Amino acid sequence: MRPTRHLGCRGAGPGGGQGSAAALEALAAAAGGEAEAARPKACVACSQEAGAGVRLKPCAGCAGGPAGRVLYCGAACQGADWKRHKAFCKPAAAAAKGDAAAGSSEDC
Repeated sequence: MRPTRHLGCRGAGPGGGQGSAAALEALAAAAGGEAEAARPKACVACSQEAGAGVRLKPCAGCAGGPAGRVLYCGAACQGADWKRHKAFCKPAAAAAKGDAAAGSSEDC
């Protein structure tokens, strides 16, 4: 098995990375579109969709975590869903905090 090469901030491998940069930009754009399509558009507790007069707010504990955002239409729904959501929220928040700490120690 061949060793893999780190494709971090020091270059993208042979060829200078010009073609690779375009490919990476296309991949990032496609991933962004998939992420937007997968993003929830309704309150997880009552299924109320965002619209006129309804603004969905993410759980502050795990917002932006590994599984995306969990949205609520208000504090009542968030409180009602806490018993179920707690099992996900605490590990997701810890993972996000660990990822943020690991990202700040990169040598790039």
